[in-house]
Amino acid sequence: MAAGMARMLSPDSSFAESILYGRQLNPGIYFIFRAVYPLLFDSPRHIIGFLNWFGVLSASFITWPLYSLFRKLYNPVISTGALLIFIFSPITWELGTYFHPVMPALVLALISFHAFSRISSSLKGVLFFIVTFITFSAAVIMRTEVLFLIPPAAVYILFSKKKLRNLILLLVVFTMSVISYFSLLSTIAIQSSSGGLGITGFAERFLAMYFKPITIQGVLKSMAWAFMGMGSAMLVSILFCFIYDLREKFRKGMKTKRTSRRVITASLFWILPSMLIWLLYPVPITRHFFIIIPAFILIFSELMFTRFQNSKAVLIIISIIVLNLVFPELLYRTYNSINPESKKEPHGTFFYYHSRVNDRISRYIKMQMELVNPELRDSYSSKRIFVPVNWESYGYALLGMAETGNLVHLDTKELSPGTFIHDYAIRGRKITLAFSNRFSGKSVPEIFLERMVHADEDNSVLLIPEELAETNINRGISEKLIRTY
Repeated sequence: MAAGMARMLSPDSSFAESILYGRQLNPGIYFIFRAVYPLLFDSPRHIIGFLNWFGVLSASFITWPLYSLFRKLYNPVISTGALLIFIFSPITWELGTYFHPVMPALVLALISFHAFSRISSSLKGVLFFIVTFITFSAAVIMRTEVLFLIPPAAVYILFSKKKLRNLILLLVVFTMSVISYFSLLSTIAIQSSSGGLGITGFAERFLAMYFKPITIQGVLKSMAWAFMGMGSAMLVSILFCFIYDLREKFRKGMKTKRTSRRVITASLFWILPSMLIWLLYPVPITRHFFIIIPAFILIFSELMFTRFQNSKAVLIIISIIVLNLVFPELLYRTYNSINPESKKEPHGTFFYYHSRVNDRISRYIKMQMELVNPELRDSYSSKRIFVPVNWESYGYALLGMAETGNLVHLDTKELSPGTFIHDYAIRGRKITLAFSNRFSGKSVPEIFLERMVHADEDNSVLLIPEELAETNINRGISEKLIRTY
């Protein structure tokens, strides 16, 4: 995303072609960047900071509409507790300290629902309808995932007095927002030779990936990461409360309050679309479950808080917050200390994950500097730079090149499913980024090794991790053709 924005600042760059990430799912931030960033900075070197501070502001601002949502249902103590549990969940902390468009998108969606509740036939009510449409359209453009909030809104409306009127209004807002989104998308959709960048090409690629054979290991991994990141103590408490309520219902014939049925049913419809999409998605990503955290908190509040007095509720709030943060940290640190040779990436934690990823970021920044290093350019003036990358390092490599203001994309070839060769040029110097998520400092796809072994014949110099150089020099790769980071 940042690399595309850096490219966007070049005078001769196309806005549409500069959207390198999230063209179909979250194009909105690029429009904000183009309007605001040039007013603040004239260099692309501040883009990461700009995006992260935008994320911080979004995470700060979300407290108002979310507290207002809780306050419609609960007293101030419970509402404050529910908000604090949301704020201090590991995923919220993560998305509140670095930018991802789902955070501002959820802010806009929540504001739109507040405006929706105040629509009426008066002039003021019509203005609230306009605000609802604008804010929800902006939310969809910022991150299309907020469309998952329509089913729970419809279910919640079914419990209301004016259900037909409100369902029609919801359908109108939904339809107008989707039309606005596709109208905007059609203006920035560009077609590559493979159709991969157009709307149709994106849909085909997503469906092809989504309907790959489901693996139990992948589903379990997604569930474990979501469990840690959303709040393990809160989710365990929900399970125990649910089991206890079922037992009491069968033993004593207790009836669920209408308000609780309304909130819990709507919350379940809030949760289900995201769970069905992302649990079965072949690439586990913790942040995909961020948008459903408020729904779990609503269920938790209905099952737990409503049965206790405020003094006990405060103790529960503090306990849940501490356990949500501490349990994943202890679990991962204990496992990795016992198994130093097969350490797990601590997804779903905040502090431990950041302590590990900071080391990688330092190395990626060194890689960025090597890519644009004048010494490298002069020492190997006639050679192509060949850089094997994964998803994480690819972004840093691309950003480093884009910040020069002279990045030109030459060609992209797919060698095999999930393995690509991206050819770029900076001031006439050719750079090849060989992309595969199977690449790491200890593991290299065989198809890349072939290119590396024949680097001299291909007139290439390699830029690879230090540990990879140590293990692969003996495979016929000349030390003179290697730069490391």
